[in-house]
Amino acid sequence: MSRVPTYAVIPTYQRWGWLYDCIGSLHNQVEHFIVLDNNDVEMQPGEYLPKTTVVPYAKRPPNISEMWNIGIDFFSTVEDTEWNILIVNDDVVCPDNLVFTLETALRDSSAALAYPNQFTDEAILHTVAKPTPFEKKIAGFCFMLRGEQGLRLDESLVWWFGDDDLDWTCRQLGGSYMVPGCRVEHRDPDGNTKRNPLLTAQAVRDQARFKQKWGRIPV
Repeated sequence: MSRVPTYAVIPTYQRWGWLYDCIGSLHNQVEHFIVLDNNDVEMQPGEYLPKTTVVPYAKRPPNISEMWNIGIDFFSTVEDTEWNILIVNDDVVCPDNLVFTLETALRDSSAALAYPNQFTDEAILHTVAKPTPFEKKIAGFCFMLRGEQGLRLDESLVWWFGDDDLDWTCRQLGGSYMVPGCRVEHRDPDGNTKRNPLLTAQAVRDQARFKQKWGRIPV
């Protein structure tokens, strides 16, 4: 069982089956889901929706940092003194120990952010905002924040690098923790970006914005 309540934020775009798989894999691990729905049609009813709030998000192309912030803000009024925010992509399937493992690492350390190590069994607490090898950088498709810290994404990073910006910010606030033993299944890495020329072009602009802000890029 988790030590403090965990609330999940999931942006989605026309991937009903994968979304339900994602929610199903986390259903017994979190208190509630908020789904940011960037679709033209209403979501279909599903087995797990009673524990889910769906918020329409019509902006095209989408601002993923804004979507994440809407989800974070949705839970900012919870009455708990401590809580976790879990941000996941709709194409992720999580192991049944994900929340417990990330939360334990987060709450037993100084870290402000925790994410699964997708490649090795190594645990690393990053505390310096600097470029990191790809296999050790934040898993932007699945990460956990301390909700009570009130962290938000920089919405000037519209599609890419918002997670990296948050990662580097958290490194300066106590650490960003890469946690082994809770690897997730990520079904479609960068799929939406590759299929949408508008998002591909935005990713280039976001890289330039990140470099302007930090003086270098994450990898």
